[in-house]
Amino acid sequence: MNKTLQAAKYVLADTLSAAIAWTLFYLFRKIVIESQKFGHSVPAEFNAKFFLTLIGITCFWIFFYFLTGYYRDPYRKSRLKELGQTLFITLFGVIFIFFVLLLDDEVVSYRTYYESLRTLFLLHFIFTFTPRFILSSITNKKIHQRKI
Repeated sequence: MNKTLQAAKYVLADTLSAAIAWTLFYLFRKIVIESQKFGHSVPAEFNAKFFLTLIGITCFWIFFYFLTGYYRDPYRKSRLKELGQTLFITLFGVIFIFFVLLLDDEVVSYRTYYESLRTLFLLHFIFTFTPRFILSSITNKKIHQRKI
């Protein structure tokens, strides 16, 4: 199997994961955070600003993973090491996004910041690690069966 194709699978999975996690986080902010702030439900509008932010966030994550060397050797993935790497990179990336994009939000109380940070971290970590774990498991199985 081609090394570039295997790396492309990880890039595709990470792109979809980042987009899904950010979309769910956006809905969380609209439905929970902004509803608390304004005292009534706020509709989630998927407008041009949302899609530009979605593209920017997704590109940020792919670039960040590329800088950390995650896609360098797609056949030498330990699932335990991958758990630690994903946890560590997600933590730093979420903190960066929080300070750049979310810290200037108007909120009811500071607990809302912690809730937002926790929610973004959990969404991104779960949606990123799950496909990575599946891809690594399939690849390891193929290597042990000598198909790769």
